Amino acid sequence: MVINAVKKFFTLFLVLSVVAASAQQPLFTNQQHFGVDEGLPQSYISGITQDKDGFLWLATLDGLCRYDGRGFKTIRYRADDSTGLAANSINNVVHQTNNNILTLYYSASKQMILTCGPLK
Repeated sequence: MVINAVKKFFTLFLVLSVVAASAQQPLFTNQQHFGVDEGLPQSYISGITQDKDGFLWLATLDGLCRYDGRGFKTIRYRADDSTGLAANSINNVVHQTNNNILTLYYSASKQMILTCGPLK
């Protein structure tokens, strides 16, 4: 009687294991991984947002990146450009309701509102 119970338990365990293993499906089927080799200025992303045109904006510690589905365009601080970034190290980026406005967070107390036009 004990042997029959063990056999039934083992069979039930085996059936449930096979069902559970076959039920596992990937959450995302079209994953892409990007790093420095694919055009990012560095591998650490501190913030990400998407605008209504589908562009992904990525805040990094080495500038602001825009991903258009094919490649990255990086915007960096330039001392001779008073209308550009205030620094390369960006902690977060937030997309505003107006499609051309991004709020960049450099630190807890310093933020910048950036108006973006078409990038070349």
